[in-house]
Parts: sequence; C-alpha cells; structure tokens
Amino acid sequence: MENKNYPEEIDIQKYLLVLKRRWLVVTGVFATLTGLAIFTVSVQKPAYEASGKLLFQSNRTSSLTGVGEK
Repeated sequence: MENKNYPEEIDIQKYLLVLKRRWLVVTGVFATLTGLAIFTVSVQKPAYEASGKLLFQSNRTSSLTGVGEK
C-alpha cells in the first residue's frame, strides 16, 4: 500500500472560533456591502423599457362549426 500525503483535515470549529472573535468586523463588512447594494439599486436607472399592444378579435369558430347559429 502506498503512502499518500493527505491535506490536513478541515477543522470547522477553528473557523467558527475565528468568526466569533471577529464578529464585529464580519457584521460591519456585511452591513456595508448590503447598504451599498441597496443604494446602487435605488439610484440606478432602469436598464430597459418595454411596451406592447394587445389585439383582440371576436370568436369566429361558430361560423365554422355551425354551433351557436340561429
């Protein structure tokens, strides 16, 4: 059997501890980015406009089938 070098296992608890210690920085960055995104979306002009028309026609199938004729 060959010896393979495996990378060190990921310790999630270690990362959670770092986040716990740096919660103020994480919260500040999150709030800043969220605020910038909201500001950008509210100030930005719409990128496109659309318009359309609807054309309605009366139902003429009765003249083809004979249904509804008097």
